[in-house]
Amino acid sequence: LLALLQKENNLDSVLQYHQHLIKVFPSELLLIYFPLLETGGDKANSRSEYAHLVTKMKMIMKDIPGSKGKIIAIAQRLKIKYPRRPAMIDELNKILM
Repeated sequence: LLALLQKENNLDSVLQYHQHLIKVFPSELLLIYFPLLETGGDKANSRSEYAHLVTKMKMIMKDIPGSKGKIIAIAQRLKIKYPRRPAMIDELNKILM
């Protein structure tokens, strides 16, 4: 299952198996999640999508405490990359506070 998820490029699809794999493969899941979170930020284009992304980020940070620093770095990169998306910045600030 993990090998199949590593080939997946949709964060929602991977997160369907989060609870099943989190206890056994937390570091492997993070290697899948980090690029998908950044890609999700690139593809999101409405406040609801930004909020959904932030919800996923918070859930991953809660379930895998070692991921907090990297997810915060992703949020900061997205803020810098998209300065003309005030709704995205507003939602991402909820992680950075």
